[in-house]
Amino acid sequence: MPPKISVIMPTYNCAATIAAALDSIFNQQYRDLEVIVVDDGSTDNTKDVLKAYGDRIRYFYKDNSGAVRSRLFGLRQASGEYIALLDADDLWMPDKLGLQALILDTCKDIDFLFADFQDFNAKEFSPKSCFDGSKVFRKIPARPVSPEHPYCKVFTRDIMYDYLQGNFILPSTLLMRKTTCVELGMFTDDPAIREQYEFSLRALHRLKMAFIDRVLVHRRFRGSNLTKNATLWHERTVVLCQKALPYPWLDQRCKNFLTTLMRQSYYKLGADQFKKGNVLEARKLLRQSLSKNFSQWRAKLLYLLTFFMPSRS
Repeated sequence: MPPKISVIMPTYNCAATIAAALDSIFNQQYRDLEVIVVDDGSTDNTKDVLKAYGDRIRYFYKDNSGAVRSRLFGLRQASGEYIALLDADDLWMPDKLGLQALILDTCKDIDFLFADFQDFNAKEFSPKSCFDGSKVFRKIPARPVSPEHPYCKVFTRDIMYDYLQGNFILPSTLLMRKTTCVELGMFTDDPAIREQYEFSLRALHRLKMAFIDRVLVHRRFRGSNLTKNATLWHERTVVLCQKALPYPWLDQRCKNFLTTLMRQSYYKLGADQFKKGNVLEARKLLRQSLSKNFSQWRAKLLYLLTFFMPSRS
């Protein structure tokens, strides 16, 4: 019989952390699972580290194309009824899968579960979990799914605008029905999009969603996180906003939020090009930012300066 849960772990040069992540899977109280590791072209000794796990994992090596395509590749290999994700530098608590699988087994009207998480680094843990530290999450009305499962809750209103403000869904906390992943196209073949954010904007309103109000994941926070690569992050944000703004299910608050996000990213990209001396490219990006809101004095000043500065491009 196929396993109940397929765990998909994309990895790229995570030899230093992947063993701890895998151990947190094999330390789960819930055992009916398979582990699919998709090596996205690692150049470190990841493959050597993974040899110790033998046939406990299904290992696939492919050319580097990003975590988005690695997850899509993993989904195509998965045989489980449920799909879980774990990044190669995050850690699961031992009861993570058991708590979530119980909900999906008993609550057939739920197909997408996430949970609270806490950041850590080599020195310390963050003082608050994501849910407790969020400015918006605890303000969203929610109720238990049942008296038997008070730790699992469902929202009682639309949360799209709250999600945009808080971004409180971490992929490593998810457990989903595979049919939902496939039908809603959770993983795309487009590496230019911020995957989880894009999927939520496109499909959140269609999900039968609940959350576990407990910390079930520890997220390793370090300098190589995508948000530390500011240029790439802002480029992907622009693409994401351009794609999402026409969605008819987004209300005006959401569209205003995305427009502001896109304006800020255009400004940051333009300012970066200006510092590099690429004046013509900076002018184009700053013009895009000003087209969203002409009252930005910093953007206007930099834009004017592009007409007086020599270009290196």
